[in-house]
Amino acid sequence: MLPSLLVLLTMLHFWRIRKDGGLSAPVWTLKAEAPAQLLNAGGAVVPASTEKTYGLMEVVEGAPLFETIAPEDEADLVFSYPYAFYREGMALLATVATAMTISLFWNAPLEEMANPAKTPNPAKAPWYFLGLQELVSHSALIGGVVIPALMVLALVAIPYLDSNPSRRPAERKWALWAFATFALANVAFIVIGYYFRGPGWAWVPPWVHVSGAE
Repeated sequence: MLPSLLVLLTMLHFWRIRKDGGLSAPVWTLKAEAPAQLLNAGGAVVPASTEKTYGLMEVVEGAPLFETIAPEDEADLVFSYPYAFYREGMALLATVATAMTISLFWNAPLEEMANPAKTPNPAKAPWYFLGLQELVSHSALIGGVVIPALMVLALVAIPYLDSNPSRRPAERKWALWAFATFALANVAFIVIGYYFRGPGWAWVPPWVHVSGAE
């Protein structure tokens, strides 16, 4: 409910700004005799109208959008509404519909209350942590400290390592291969931890039934 209300208020805010003609006019449309008190590092700004209920707080330095985009790249640009808005809306609806459909066929019941006198063997973490648990089972230091720290550092370093501004998949092969490798490795560790680990975290194929030790 709250996110929907925030979206509604945001849309109403931008509608009000557009109806009133915007916060200010671009610098290149202003007259040279603009008052000196309205000049700053970003150029001249239009005085706030008495009919508006808001004003322009600050003008920052920078070039307008059409000066920062090359003509050959202009064909790749579209308005966020309706193109991105519709795609994000359809993705949201598809995600919700998929989750609801899955919940109709597969239950997710809660297990019994924790009993300190009865520890399950093996004690497995939730599926989204099973990949990390599988790594820790091989080496507490490497799998639990070094590899997660390297992952965090890699995320921090991505903007510095991948400076390619292109959004075409054919020109982002390095980034796509890196993400695919990370995602597949994570999925593989989760599958191993979920289906191939038995009592004592021993390797047990899913088609072999082994009674867990209490």
